[in-house]
Amino acid sequence: GVLNVVVSAFVVTAADIAAQDKESLVKGEMSRFQQYTRRIKTFFREADLDKSGTLSWEEFRSHLDDGRVKAYFQALDLDVSQARILFDLLDVDGSDNVTVDEFLDGCLKLKGQAKSIDMNMVVFMCNKLFAMLQEHVQKSDQEFARLRSFIEKSDSS
Repeated sequence: GVLNVVVSAFVVTAADIAAQDKESLVKGEMSRFQQYTRRIKTFFREADLDKSGTLSWEEFRSHLDDGRVKAYFQALDLDVSQARILFDLLDVDGSDNVTVDEFLDGCLKLKGQAKSIDMNMVVFMCNKLFAMLQEHVQKSDQEFARLRSFIEKSDSS
């Protein structure tokens, strides 16, 4: 009797603590996300020299020339050693300008190390593109063969 009451009280208390820990973990992660977002937006505003609301490649590159900015990007878990590639990855619409939304979304996606799912997606897309390329090459070979045959027939007549 008494032992069951004590055990059930212990289980209820442990469950409450686990729920609080989970809630605390979620709040902490949300706080880190908001802080990261603020830092990225601050970088964007500072780099947007003409205050157009977009970053050109020139603005981005010149801002990265500052050693403090490079260190700042590293603190945000972003590799800037290949700045042009990084800019092109952020410029999803290919306009050679990056909006604050493109910049923020891109930085969030590029943050940290690649995960297994990221690498598997790259492999999948490469395989898909390779299959499409092979099909195109095969069709091109067939068309060239038809052209060659046509030309040979024309030459012989």
